[in-house]
Amino acid sequence: MTRPDTPATTCDVTGGPVARADLARRLRHYLPALTRREAETALLLAAGYSNNEVAALLGISPHTARHHTENVMTKLWVRSRRAVRACVHATHTLAPAVDAGVN
Repeated sequence: MTRPDTPATTCDVTGGPVARADLARRLRHYLPALTRREAETALLLAAGYSNNEVAALLGISPHTARHHTENVMTKLWVRSRRAVRACVHATHTLAPAVDAGVN
């Protein structure tokens, strides 16, 4: 998963550009502890964005972006951005199999 060179409304963490809001909705379905903004933040962190870049993309202050990042890490029980990326990737990789009833 590499950082996308796509407009701020899309995210490429699952292998193709998809509306960030749609990905955030799907992520929240499998990780309901996350708020909508935290899910968007998690997706951007997984794509390699810094807190300042997350803030600019979401139209929030860097302090708020840092707060969302901390909340994401706490709720996912992880200590690094790399671990957030792994959680997001695993969620999007495993979700179709779970939806289809595959073990």
